[in-house]
Amino acid sequence: MYLAVIEFMNRLAFGEKFYFIFEWLLKNPSIVGMVGFAYGCVLFYGSVCAKKWIPRDFQNFVFNESAKILKNDSSIEVEDLASQIYEKWIDEVPNLPSKYRIPTRVGLWIEKPTVQSLEENYRINEIAIIDMFKRNMNAKKK
Repeated sequence: MYLAVIEFMNRLAFGEKFYFIFEWLLKNPSIVGMVGFAYGCVLFYGSVCAKKWIPRDFQNFVFNESAKILKNDSSIEVEDLASQIYEKWIDEVPNLPSKYRIPTRVGLWIEKPTVQSLEENYRINEIAIIDMFKRNMNAKKK
């Protein structure tokens, strides 16, 4: 009797048309677990790209470009140098390796990074370049 009540409640909750999905999920928990694990791996990969690899590449890009610019003009101001580097970074973002993905704004999937998403979500902008230079100068003074 108890099982009949539960089945009746499930049919009311899901409807007759979607009850087969509920039954399939109950019969195949290993497949559901594998799909959930794969989804978690995809999201983890996106967060590693966003928090480790892209900032590392951004920092390498900033210091390589600053070396090229300072080689030609060593008396340039930090703000002007940062704006020149950031303009080049904007051109570089679409050319980032295709393996780089970041979580979407909601965080339910991953996407190719854009300048706007990197600025809004990960603080990769012109101010970050200036902060890098200031930290680097402070480290040299110590």
